[in-house]
Amino acid sequence: MAKQRSPDGRLVYLHCSSIFSGANAQVRKVKKISQLLEKHKASIKILTKEFTLPAVAAIAKELLEEQIFESLPRAKLRYPELFQPSETQEAERAASEAEVIRIEAEAAQDIVLTSDDEGGDECPDFEQGEQQAEPEGTLEDKVEAGDNVQINAVRLWQV
Repeated sequence: MAKQRSPDGRLVYLHCSSIFSGANAQVRKVKKISQLLEKHKASIKILTKEFTLPAVAAIAKELLEEQIFESLPRAKLRYPELFQPSETQEAERAASEAEVIRIEAEAAQDIVLTSDDEGGDECPDFEQGEQQAEPEGTLEDKVEAGDNVQINAVRLWQV
């Protein structure tokens, strides 16, 4: 049989927050609160094994009057320990942040390397409207000779 003591507000909040959500968060009368608890007795079985239904209803009424069920910020102020991340969640968050830092550092390094490779003055002769002298032979001669024109053209741009 259930004992005649009152449950802690945290327990009632945890087990009854789904019952007293939405329109049910506006309920304030003990009779209606008791009816809702009776209707959802299976979901609060843990509470009713330990405490009487009227004792749970009395604590639920207090929480409803303080609007704890309808306001997450109020619930966090009233019971901050219920909303603290677990050690596992903290470890996952730290690992995630470390991964983000590593990825950002790699991206920054890639940007630095790319900008170093590009150099500051690309093709200064072409920017001034001048053309470089074509090295030994014309492009047509190189194609006929079977030279790799694309590689040579890239080399010209790098000069």
